[in-house]
Amino acid sequence: MRRNGRWKRGGIFILLLIAGVVWAVEGQESSPPEVDVLHLSLEEAINRALQANRTIADAVDDVSRSRFSLTAARADFELKIIPEVFLGLTGEDREAGGAVSLDKQLSTGTRVTVSTIVQKSGGEVETGLDVSLTQPLLRGVSPIYNLLGVHQADYFLRSTERELYLTQMNVVLSVVYAVYNVVRQREILGLHRASFDRSLGYAEAAAVKQKMGMATAIDVYRANIKLKQAESLLISSRDGYQDALDTLRILLAMPLDQAVEVSAPLSYSYLALDADETLEIAMERRIEIEQYGDMIANLEQQSRAAGHGLLPDVDLTVRYSSRGRNADLGESVRANTGSVEVGLATTGASSRTREKALFEQSKIAVNGARRLLELKRDEITREVRFALRLLQRTEENIAIHRDQIEQAKGKLELAKVKFSRGMADNFDLIEAESELRSAEINLVSAVIQYIEGQYHLKAAVGTLIERPGRTTS
Repeated sequence: MRRNGRWKRGGIFILLLIAGVVWAVEGQESSPPEVDVLHLSLEEAINRALQANRTIADAVDDVSRSRFSLTAARADFELKIIPEVFLGLTGEDREAGGAVSLDKQLSTGTRVTVSTIVQKSGGEVETGLDVSLTQPLLRGVSPIYNLLGVHQADYFLRSTERELYLTQMNVVLSVVYAVYNVVRQREILGLHRASFDRSLGYAEAAAVKQKMGMATAIDVYRANIKLKQAESLLISSRDGYQDALDTLRILLAMPLDQAVEVSAPLSYSYLALDADETLEIAMERRIEIEQYGDMIANLEQQSRAAGHGLLPDVDLTVRYSSRGRNADLGESVRANTGSVEVGLATTGASSRTREKALFEQSKIAVNGARRLLELKRDEITREVRFALRLLQRTEENIAIHRDQIEQAKGKLELAKVKFSRGMADNFDLIEAESELRSAEINLVSAVIQYIEGQYHLKAAVGTLIERPGRTTS
């Protein structure tokens, strides 16, 4: 019987051991898989955005379309080779032949066309050579007038390239803000978590003191209210942290379920800049100044072309035509006889009312563009001055918040001593805790605002990212 008892106890032990092993294995199998966290520094986040951001990709497409438009505009002045083959059947007669034409238009409006023809019909071969030259004498002789489409396409290409640069700069600035917002929310989350832990300790201490007769019911209520407030702030800060991460994920064009952690330096140095020198740099570096200057030059070119369009449309045409016909191809070529025609033609209304209206509109557009340039200069001046003032104001706020933290820490330590010795209730303790947390959050926000302000100033001056080289036509 004893042996059976020992067997039963041993069997139970073995069964428990097996069950424990099974439970451990099942626990390992059911444990959630490890999440692949993407760690990004600020520089890595910026580089990723420059490569993957959707807005930048759209701007790149605009540049590509503008390049194709410029290629299409230049194609009008390329040498064109136009082949032609024709076959015909009329009753018992068969007709076959071909032609090759060369066509070239020059920037002076000159158009030259050379065509060779070979045709066989009714047992004979007909050969021919046609040469025509058309030259505008008044309207259309100016390269500015004739190349206006090319110049416009070239201007649009330069504009889209500058727009790409501005888009990249704005995206970089947005990424900086987004990364530091994640850092801000993460720091605030940590402060709220610490505040919640301290509030939980105060609530537990108040409950214990009440049982000991050292605290009143109002102390317990006050501590529990503070605890619930800290819990609510903790939940809100968690949501804010996740929202900040989602904003960053969208900027970096990554899946919203991608786990990501970012790091950015919170160290900084105060800037001492001269406002006049900073403005001078901004006027030299801001690409918008170049864009508006290019816009004015482009509109002035359009105005000159519109003024040229006021001239009468008079074309000089010279044609040479040669034809030969023989049963043999070589004889047909040698039998060619040529003739020359010279003509002068004019078209269009004599009043030029439409052209005059377009010319006056072009002058108005030039004046408007000049006003836009002056307005942009004023806006840049205001933006740079605001960025400088923001840095100075934030620098002062950082010093104020640091003093507030020291004051709040002292007040909190004094309140703890008085509360622990029964010399005061927990009102001062809870109030000092709230003031300390607010001062710490304000300091974190001010430091990050100062760092963001430095990037904002670089953008306002035009030195945030490397400026592209100028496009030449």
